Parts: sequence; C-alpha cells; structure tokens
Amino acid sequence: MTLKDVAREAQVSTATVSRVINGHGNVSEATRERILGVAERLRYVPDSGARSLSTGLTHTIGVLLPDLYGEFFSEIIRGIDQLPRRRRASSARSRAGSMDC
Repeated sequence: MTLKDVAREAQVSTATVSRVINGHGNVSEATRERILGVAERLRYVPDSGARSLSTGLTHTIGVLLPDLYGEFFSEIIRGIDQLPRRRRASSARSRAGSMDC
C-alpha cells in the first residue's frame, strides 16, 4: 500500500495523508481519525526509503570494522544493533578488506 492508496480510500489529498502520518497539524480531528483508520485497515506502513529521500535523513548507522567475526567485534556489533532496533532505525555493517594488491 502507498500513501496514494490511503489518500484515495480516505478521499483526501496525499498532502493531507502525509500531514497526518508525520504528526503535523492543520487537519481536523475527524479527518485525522478517518485517515488513520484507512491506513490501519490497509496496513499502510511508510516507506523508509521514500521518507529518507524527502527528509534527507536515513536514520542508518554505518559501522566499518576490520573483522566481523571473533568475540570482541561480535559484542560491539550486538551493542550497536540494539539502539537502532529500539528506535526503528537500521544499521549497516561491512568488513574492511585488505588493501594489498
């Protein structure tokens, strides 16, 4: 489901749906409740990629470690992964390979 689907079903503009989903004002309570009801019924979930494009924020933590295995780095990664999960963000991991040619 997309924001457009919710707007069509709720018979409002996509801008109005966006204001409700993002918690902005300037929408009557009746319209807000109708939009949230439609969004729930359609199981609408905001697209994190689209949101990142519009806000310029990815809410992603990038981590570059020399080794992803081994007990020390595994514990670091586990700790780093806990915060984004609690905040519904994401994390990306990569291993720094050897630069020897």
